Amino acid sequence: MMEGVEHSKTFVLVLSDGYFDSQFCVKELRRAISLEKKIVLCHKQGVNVGAILQRKPAGPEFASIGDKQSLELVTSDAVYREFAVKRLMDSASSRV
Repeated sequence: MMEGVEHSKTFVLVLSDGYFDSQFCVKELRRAISLEKKIVLCHKQGVNVGAILQRKPAGPEFASIGDKQSLELVTSDAVYREFAVKRLMDSASSRV
């Protein structure tokens, strides 16, 4: 997984209830931050993004995580799901 982080242009952080409880997820995120990767947040429909972000590790390297809007991935509607994935891909490929 670390090799994938190192060779990617963008790090897609899929917020879930246990994301910040996973030492592996936090380690990958820390590596993406240290390599100055663009980080795009997304979450499944119904996830409480604010509650998850409150559990992010303390420390200056994680301070900006959550500054940008998390993209909602709706899986229950095929048409909207396609639109949401396109938004995610567009966000990942944009320079900002």
